[in-house]
Amino acid sequence: MPKFTSNLSFTWLYLIFTSCFSLTVNAIEVNDLYQTKIEVEDQSYDSRKLAYQLALKEVFIRVTGNPQIEQISSIKKAIQRPVSYLNRYQYETLQDKLLLQVQFNETAVNKLIKQNNQTIWGKRRPLLLWWIVVDNQGQKHIVADGDAQPNTLIQLQSKKRGLPLLFPLMDFDDQTQLTLTDLWGRFQAPVLQASQRYNPDSVVMVRVFKQDNEQESVLANQWIAQLTLIEQGEPVTHVFKAEEQIELWPEMVDWLADYMAEKYSIRANSVSAEFLSLTVNNVNDAITAIKIQEFLDSISAVEKSQIQSVNPNGVSFKLKLLGEALDVLDALSLDNRIEIVKPKFGQEQPAIPNLYRWKG
Repeated sequence: MPKFTSNLSFTWLYLIFTSCFSLTVNAIEVNDLYQTKIEVEDQSYDSRKLAYQLALKEVFIRVTGNPQIEQISSIKKAIQRPVSYLNRYQYETLQDKLLLQVQFNETAVNKLIKQNNQTIWGKRRPLLLWWIVVDNQGQKHIVADGDAQPNTLIQLQSKKRGLPLLFPLMDFDDQTQLTLTDLWGRFQAPVLQASQRYNPDSVVMVRVFKQDNEQESVLANQWIAQLTLIEQGEPVTHVFKAEEQIELWPEMVDWLADYMAEKYSIRANSVSAEFLSLTVNNVNDAITAIKIQEFLDSISAVEKSQIQSVNPNGVSFKLKLLGEALDVLDALSLDNRIEIVKPKFGQEQPAIPNLYRWKG
């Protein structure tokens, strides 16, 4: 580790770096959450029925963010009878593989989710930039956009879970800003600086290596992946282990999808589809209230906002919607100018629904 001659503590250095290289909110709208492709053996009814079931299960997981959603009895029954939720299907051939493309009815799927008091993870989702270094028998390699592996595996699983992603180009610009040592050491400041050109919401740093087989350890001969997720706030780390490197990539995607869904999904039965009311609790003057109203009007799913009331809880706004209320709540959760006021300890829900704090 380099030695700093400055009297600044590591904490202050971290704050300086993260303030200079903070991530810009740039959530991507994922428009194909309710459709998927399943490989089939033939065009028989039995093959098609099985594909429908697999496809609907995938859609329920993608939309709710809950990989255990099929354990709910009514969801399980729906998966067993998928035709009731079907909009259309068609076959296509890709690289000698027969695929069945299936699209389900968004309203019907969401209705069942709402009836079961489950969460919905809306269409606006954070864009993840993956920085990966793989150490293969002492040879370290930075994974770039266009590399066949592991990109294909990560993209396939990200598609299943509805996670937008990017890989770095590793062109001249990237190579002048970032070294292999920076990535292998997972040094956040240079990685965040190099990430600015891609405008991601979150940065994923991963280093992958095989445990030294000369060590007498339960981890001997296992592949290890050390992942760091940098979002708004403190970084989150997780370690993955597998017998084969190929097993690591979908596991990492699933972990990230579970983490993001838990953070951003919204209880489906808590919102209306036509109007949405919310309260901002720290509005101290009219100028701030107008700024908040202009901010709300800038959300694409909002047709118009108006100040509904001023009360001891704050300023309440009523939003007339062009799109789904979930899309508005998604946009709010992904914007660092405003944050939701979380329930106090012991409360399942806040005393005031849709209560926010303005950060400016």
